Amino acid sequence: MTDGDKKRQLANALHDLAVREYSIMPQDIGSAATNVALVTNGHRRAVSDVIVIYDATYGGLRLTERVFEELDALINRLERSSELSSEGNSLVPAGVAGHYASGSTNSNQRRKTISQRSWEAERM
Repeated sequence: MTDGDKKRQLANALHDLAVREYSIMPQDIGSAATNVALVTNGHRRAVSDVIVIYDATYGGLRLTERVFEELDALINRLERSSELSSEGNSLVPAGVAGHYASGSTNSNQRRKTISQRSWEAERM
């Protein structure tokens, strides 16, 4: 399984978990792990080491704000579920979510980068 496949599975799992946990309609939020670009000062830059969970409604309703605020807990929940599930029955394979969990290397740096990118996007 490639890194891209793992990121896609994690993005889809976070989408599904957010829909269930926060009573969001599946069509109101979306996820992506490929073909993502940041726009800063009118310039697009492709990024590859990201997973995006976003409001799919025009103007946004801040439905995914809780996902951002509780990201570590959601990822830890996915990792725990993969440990408890039988092979092939979990949303993500064992070890995939754990790679991004709060105790993993660079987790705080990832969150800082996400926060910085969000701030830059809001400034536009």
